[in-house]
Amino acid sequence: MIDDGSQDATLEIISKFRDTRLKVLSSSNMGVSEARNRGIAQASGDFIAFLDADNLWTPNKLESQFNALQINPKAAVAYSWTDYIDESGQFLYPGSHITLNGNVSSQLKTKRQNS
Repeated sequence: MIDDGSQDATLEIISKFRDTRLKVLSSSNMGVSEARNRGIAQASGDFIAFLDADNLWTPNKLESQFNALQINPKAAVAYSWTDYIDESGQFLYPGSHITLNGNVSSQLKTKRQNS
């Protein structure tokens, strides 16, 4: 986990977990790109997932993506759709609900740059 200068109780909450697999790296607001790059550099597992402070995952998100990668062993990435909600969890509007197959690297980069 990368804590990039959070102002909430993140570190207090995470300190309650006693799991040697969990690593916490703290810094002071280096920005999303630097924080992610630092996390990737320190990662030791086979998979990486990003969860920013303003994101919520559905309960089965990681399981679904893991299963998709197992079913498609040549795949290098699994992504998910985005919907926007407010602080109380009320739906505001849909994000980009694209479905891509094959070599999607350049398509995902283009979609990200245009969003």
